[in-house]
Parts: sequence; structure tokens; C-alpha cells
Amino acid sequence: MGIGYGTAWNYVQRQPSTDTNDIILKMLYAVAKRMYQDVVALHATNRMLDEDADLAQNLIGYLLCIAQLRVGVLVTLARLLRREVNLVVSL
Repeated sequence: MGIGYGTAWNYVQRQPSTDTNDIILKMLYAVAKRMYQDVVALHATNRMLDEDADLAQNLIGYLLCIAQLRVGVLVTLARLLRREVNLVVSL
């Protein structure tokens, strides 16, 4: 029983290529594929850093608003205390 054409063709296709151009093309493809994967990973990391920067900026803005409110409350309390002290001294 002989080997059919389809089977022999599949056997030939699976053999490693010794053609220089084919090897170079395979290497260039592997390098390009790896570079693409690195770029995708870089973009994902960049998006995460952007989100972290946005969160940090929002947190700083929030903390500055709270600090401004606390200073306003303290100034108001100091003014009220000064009024009360002036009233007690004048009596």
C-alpha cells in the first residue's frame, strides 16, 4: 500500500525549511510579533498609569478642598472667639 498524494504533501510541508529567505522571513515575523506584543503591553501599562495619575490628581484636589474648608472653619471660629473675648473684656 503506497502513500497517497495528500499524505506525502503533508509530510513535505512539516519538514523544517532550509531555504535562507524562508528562515529570515520566519525570524522577522517572530520579531515583529514579539514587538507587537510588547507594544500592546506598553499601551496597557500606559493606560493604567494614566488612570493612577487621574486618581492621584483627583485625590489631591479633594484633599485641597477639604483643607480649604477646614481653614475657613478655623478662621470663622477664631473670629467668633475674638468677638466673645472682646465682649467679656468690655463687660
